Amino acid sequence: MTSDSGRTIVVLSDGDLQVSEALETLRHAGVRVLATSRPYEAARWVARHQASIFAATVSLLPQDGPRFLREVRLLAPGVSTLVIGPRTEARAAWPVDQWISQATVVGDLVQMFGGTSIRPTAASMAIANGAAASPSHATRAAADV
Repeated sequence: MTSDSGRTIVVLSDGDLQVSEALETLRHAGVRVLATSRPYEAARWVARHQASIFAATVSLLPQDGPRFLREVRLLAPGVSTLVIGPRTEARAAWPVDQWISQATVVGDLVQMFGGTSIRPTAASMAIANGAAASPSHATRAAADV
């Protein structure tokens, strides 16, 4: 377990621009961000680093998403699970603490780590406001993982 586990988020993402900018905002605020596109690697990181939040893009979850999310919670019982994508009737019973819309991911993730004390980057604000922006940072994992 790392000493900064209370400020660690593990993200399962494919490098989507909105998610990447949200993660960059969190990095600038001192949150430890570990991101991958591989579900079981993300699960190992949640356990290894005792992350406080696990956020996953719904399309990257394994076919049995609910079972995978339950396994993540078994690995780290205190982790909050967030899923980025639409909450459908079929997904209503999934073990998820919060569903996040792709359109509001920047504000929602920032709010999870202290809200108003974290200032979104200019690029993430442009994305949140619907402006076109070029990706300034690729989603990346910490070097010590």
